[in-house]
Amino acid sequence: MFRKLLNPIINKARPAAYHPFGPDFGLTVYPEFLRDNEVKVIQQQYVDIYLRKGKLSQMSDGRMQLPPLNPASFAEPLDRIYQEKIVHPGYLNNQTVNLYQPGGFIRAHVDNLFIYDGSFVVFSIGAPGLLKFVHLQNGEELECVIPDQSIYVLEGPARHIYLHMVPPVEAQRFSLVLRRSIMRTTGTFHDVEPQMK
Repeated sequence: MFRKLLNPIINKARPAAYHPFGPDFGLTVYPEFLRDNEVKVIQQQYVDIYLRKGKLSQMSDGRMQLPPLNPASFAEPLDRIYQEKIVHPGYLNNQTVNLYQPGGFIRAHVDNLFIYDGSFVVFSIGAPGLLKFVHLQNGEELECVIPDQSIYVLEGPARHIYLHMVPPVEAQRFSLVLRRSIMRTTGTFHDVEPQMK
């Protein structure tokens, strides 16, 4: 009887994915994708890395770039990303770990188009993150808020035609950027092979 009463809460569906600027723009937000237990594991991992390997962390463009996380710490949500076909299974092989303290930011940029393949999946934990886009040619500016415990996917025009940036945050925020790299780096967590078809 008790279990039956809890089931609606336990099995509560998360909100639907959405495209803040339409499906052709290349930004898809998956609100509440990360479960509480997954967030706790990831947070424990980045706190541990920050405390043990703090000297390897570096200030980079307004935010702290941490050493790579143990891939086991994000294996569950990554498996779900593949199961739900958000990206092709095995596609992601590289990570960048960012810790934003209050006032932290990242300047407008386009990630390296020669090293990183088309789609990025970003975990957003902590304070909701304002994500801003600026068109490379006409200067059009677009903004959206990424909720805590969400993931978002950047691809297509959002990644190639618009600069993206995180303006100064008001409270601590952590992001884990997963992508496919053609080169082995310190952030590599899966095989580096030729681009998938």
